[in-house]
Amino acid sequence: ALFAASSCQKEVAPEVEAPKGEKITFTASTEVETKTALHENGKSTIWVAGDQISVFDANKGANNRCFNIDALSEDAKTSTFSYEGEFVKDQSGMADPTVVALYPYQPKAYCDFFYYDRNYITGINFPAEQTAVAGSFDSKAAFALGLGTMNEKVLGFQNLYALLKFTVRDAGVKKVTVKVNEGAYIAGDAKIQMALNTGLIGNEEGKPVFESPVLSIVENGSNTITLTCENGFDTEATYYVAVVPTTFTSISLYCDDVRVNHKDATMTLEANKIYMLKDTGAIKKE
Repeated sequence: ALFAASSCQKEVAPEVEAPKGEKITFTASTEVETKTALHENGKSTIWVAGDQISVFDANKGANNRCFNIDALSEDAKTSTFSYEGEFVKDQSGMADPTVVALYPYQPKAYCDFFYYDRNYITGINFPAEQTAVAGSFDSKAAFALGLGTMNEKVLGFQNLYALLKFTVRDAGVKKVTVKVNEGAYIAGDAKIQMALNTGLIGNEEGKPVFESPVLSIVENGSNTITLTCENGFDTEATYYVAVVPTTFTSISLYCDDVRVNHKDATMTLEANKIYMLKDTGAIKKE
């Protein structure tokens, strides 16, 4: 767990009108390990040009706002995102209202954090079809949950996915497939469940944090993810496939539909961890 603190319930927020045409800018930080592409060190992640995030306001109906990246820091670990339009602030009575965000932007996503005391984000899809990126992974599968406050306007993101790391030994391979046993879903329509500590209990800094948010599949689950590379996988490069954290009892790796690795073993994949798929079929956490 990245955070360990007690949660407290949040009161239902009334719907409040916000000025139209207001431009809002947030700074997105990787201090809580986030984002979209893997750094050359193979461990940390960074923002890239073209990134978009969903930032959820307190509108009771459709509350998903698309924020576009404006600028990157030199090390790409910090960026700014902005949105111009209606944004309803949380009116729960907190001096500095909480803001919830999601990477990547999901047009159908809805966050009921401000209502019903449920604390879910629904309407998101974790892709079973991903594009290979040498030395990195497909950013559209790099789901991360962001949290900040309206006054401070800084969002800290924490990753919700696990990464499987592998290499391809034979030239000319254009498709790699990872498959786990039936009933263990690593892609599909998903939701995020989260518990908030507003800083009132067990948080010395007095800032809100999410306690171990969970990304899980709720519909159309897939036990297979396919990674494609139109020009063929580079045999000298390392590749990663992003998966929904789950527990499985078997895992197989296919190159162009030919199974090259297989392992029968019960293992739980944890969020924000990298696991190596060995040539022998073994898997271990790095």
